[in-house]
Amino acid sequence: MNEGSNHSFRNKGLVSKYVKAVKIITAILGLIGTLNTVILGVYIVSTYLIVSKLNAKFYAVHTYCALLITLLIMMISVVLLIYGSFLQWKMHRRGYLINALTGVAVVVAYAYLAFATPILNWLGILAVALLIPAPLSGILGVLTRNFREQ
Repeated sequence: MNEGSNHSFRNKGLVSKYVKAVKIITAILGLIGTLNTVILGVYIVSTYLIVSKLNAKFYAVHTYCALLITLLIMMISVVLLIYGSFLQWKMHRRGYLINALTGVAVVVAYAYLAFATPILNWLGILAVALLIPAPLSGILGVLTRNFREQ
């Protein structure tokens, strides 16, 4: 019974092609997530700096908070996503976990900043599209983690 559940594909060549394709897709999604994280980080910092020039109180509280969150979470996330994509390419389980958790951290950070400052909400669905690749990379990796190249 266990043998049948572990071998969902009977053709080992098909499994090998499937694993190679998913390995490439997950690594590319992780790198796209890295690029999107940089884009969101630059967008958040530039928006906060522009708004801070209009309101002095806003500058004191929100700009420093945004810069701190952006530098700590977004830039560390870039390094982790690159490392996770490399590990996914090498088929290590940690790569999928790193990309999934890092993607979730970026989503939470952006959600916090978007709720704290409604001016960030104008991106709307585009922001969601920018946030999807990194967690999707981890989810695809988790779904295929039991397959090994033959």
